[in-house]
Amino acid sequence: MCDPVADDIAAVARIDAVPKILEVVCRLTGMRFAAVARVTPERWIACAVRDEIEFGLVAGGELELASTICAEIRQSGQAVVIDHVAKSVAFRDHHTPRQYGLQSYISTPIYHRGEFFGTLCAIDPAPAQLHSIQALQTFELFADLIGSHLDAQARLARSEAALLTERQTSELREQF
Repeated sequence: MCDPVADDIAAVARIDAVPKILEVVCRLTGMRFAAVARVTPERWIACAVRDEIEFGLVAGGELELASTICAEIRQSGQAVVIDHVAKSVAFRDHHTPRQYGLQSYISTPIYHRGEFFGTLCAIDPAPAQLHSIQALQTFELFADLIGSHLDAQARLARSEAALLTERQTSELREQF
């Protein structure tokens, strides 16, 4: 039986640039945890992780969807940037930062085949100056890059399947 989420994790793992993207995200923001997450209507699954804060999440690990801000991003399609949770009117009382002990957060949607796939996100228990370094534009660029790679992989898989079918058809013609 095919597990679409396992396929999605494998697809992200095949993108050679993802570990470097997560490293750059951490260096750019000063944040110490970054991930590519697959976010479905029911689940939040880490596809790739860079963890310098010992958050304890690895690729394939899951968080309860309702405990994440990514669930809200999935609904709105809008990125979220929080420099300092304690000073944010919108997020200082939000359950996610409180549950995970976060003070800074940034996440932007990733689209695959024109549909919401998940998020590129970073968190840290310390505040970060995300607005001042215009981190959102970089996150959006990286999310677009990841989505483009996922799209290219899907096109390649379809092309390979069509080629295999054509070869099999050709072999049958030759037999007759």
